Formats: sequence, C-alpha cells, structure tokens
Amino acid sequence: MANNITVLNTIWENASEDYQTRIPQATRDNIAQVGNAILTYDVTKNEFLNALVNRISLVLVSSKMAKNRLAKFKKGMLEYGQDVEEIFTEMAKAHAYDIEVAENEVFKREIPDTKAIFHRINREDFYKVTIQEVQLRRAFLSSDGLGKLVVSIMNSMYSGDNHDEYILMKQLMADYENNYSVIETPKVTDKESAMDLFRAIKQTSTDFTFVSDEFNAQGVQTFTDKSDQVLLVHKNVDTFMDTDVLAWVFNTNKIDPAIQKIVVDDFGTMGDTQALLVDKDWFMVWDTNFKTTSQYNGQGDYWNYWLHHHQILSTSQFQNAVRFKIPTEAGA
Repeated sequence: MANNITVLNTIWENASEDYQTRIPQATRDNIAQVGNAILTYDVTKNEFLNALVNRISLVLVSSKMAKNRLAKFKKGMLEYGQDVEEIFTEMAKAHAYDIEVAENEVFKREIPDTKAIFHRINREDFYKVTIQEVQLRRAFLSSDGLGKLVVSIMNSMYSGDNHDEYILMKQLMADYENNYSVIETPKVTDKESAMDLFRAIKQTSTDFTFVSDEFNAQGVQTFTDKSDQVLLVHKNVDTFMDTDVLAWVFNTNKIDPAIQKIVVDDFGTMGDTQALLVDKDWFMVWDTNFKTTSQYNGQGDYWNYWLHHHQILSTSQFQNAVRFKIPTEAGA
C-alpha cells in the first residue's frame, strides 16, 4: 500500500501551479499541515480529491479488485462510432490456365465472396460511490490512510464492474448456444471419463488446424492454429487436467506459453457444458467508454463519483467454436 507521503507528492508533482503554490510537498514532519492546507481551501481540496481518485486509484486498487479472467480476450478501446463491422472474405477459387479464354476474360470482373457482420454497443452501465470530507480528514491520521481510503471506496466500483463484465462475457457463450459445433462426451466424474473428454478435445484441436467450414456458424472456410486456440474449461473438469494432460491435448511442450486455458465456474445458462474450444478472436468485445466523473455536493459536503463503462459485447460467427457437452439423456 502506498504511504501518504508518496501519494501526496505524486499528486503535487502533477498538480496545477496554483495547487503547488498553496500546498507544500509532503515530508514525514508536515503531514498534518499539508492535510490542513488541502482541506481548508475548496479549490485545492477538489483538485486533490479528483487527482487522488483519477490519477492513482487504478494503481492502488488494482491488486485488490475482483478480476475478470476473460478480460485478456477483449479487443481494446473503440474510440469512435458505435458499430464494428467484421468482414470475412472466402479464399479465391482456382482457374485452369487457357490462353484463348484469357483473350475474352482478361477484363471480366470476379467479385470476392465477402460476408459482413455488425457488432453494436449493447452495454451502458455506471457505478456510483460517495466520499465524505470526514473520511478524507481521517485518512491523514495514519501513514497509509489515503491509500486505504481509495482502495476501500473505489474498489467497490471497479470490482463490481469487473465481476459484471465477467458474467456478461460468460453469457456470450450461452447466447451462442445454437451456433456451436457440438460434441457429446460422458460427464466427467473420474479420470477415465475425463480422458474421454480430453481425447475429443485433442482431436478437435488438431481438426481446427485444417481449413474447414465445419466449426463456424457461417460455414466459411477457415482454420485456427494451435497457438490461437483457447480452451475454456469448467472448474469441475479442470480438476482432472494437469499440466501434462494439457500438453498432450495440444501436442506441445508442457511449459509452452502458447497454451491458453481458462477455467470458468460455469458457462452461463449452458449447464450441460464441460468445455469450449474456440479461436482466440471468437470473443468480439470492445470498450467504447470507460471513465470516472465526479460532482461535489456543497449542501451535503460530499463528493459523488461515477464509473461509466460502455461496451460492445459479442462473438464472431466466422471463427471456430466447438462445445463439448454431456449427452442430453445424461442430464446437466
């Protein structure tokens, strides 16, 4: 946890000229004076609190936040617009060479077989917390009070957002239910039934590396190299999957960093699903707005903070995706 001196001086170094003129840099001997100088003048008080939250809150809170273990598959920030157009063009077809035909077809057009899908903003959430001046004053009384204040208050927003994003990305898997290629395997209850599932995953992983229209919803000719494959596995199944098994499934060295396995606690509403094998570009998730804003309430003498998070949450119908499920008669 960052101590008060580090926090105060980080803010001071990035503050306005007026703030730097009014507020001295912090030392071990003047913490009380610095705190009093900040809190007795509204302009510096507001600048300080905004900087405390906006500049360093993400750094201080990051180690304490609830994590979205699927966040690595996000595409980043979409700066403009509200739609993403995903385009796939089929491979060009071969023609037999014939010089006489060429004389008549040299200027003939051959339009590429191109398909497009649009992904649109479908999440617009915000989270809200309140900071009161009395909390801020108390934060100066201990050596790491400012850091604890930020963590305890802002963590509620960032953790809530990360957890909700994780749930929404899991729901994407369930929303795609009717588009998967489906492979049924016995419910994993022991090593023997686990190996039945792992053999099916191993075969599918190899199949993915060959050009085929079998494993994507749009029936396009595509493939997925092993290094681009992601295995999403239920936590109960993962109990039987150690490093050696994972290496065997992907035909690779057990310490190969290219292996991507993500353990999830469920697959949304697909209770009969044991694992998914997908292309790393199957998730189509962008942030379109991620920011904090604040407003001081002079009558109530408190600050309200909002975290806004807007996103495109979707999946690609052009990428390979296979669902490994328990046979229907076996139940969920």
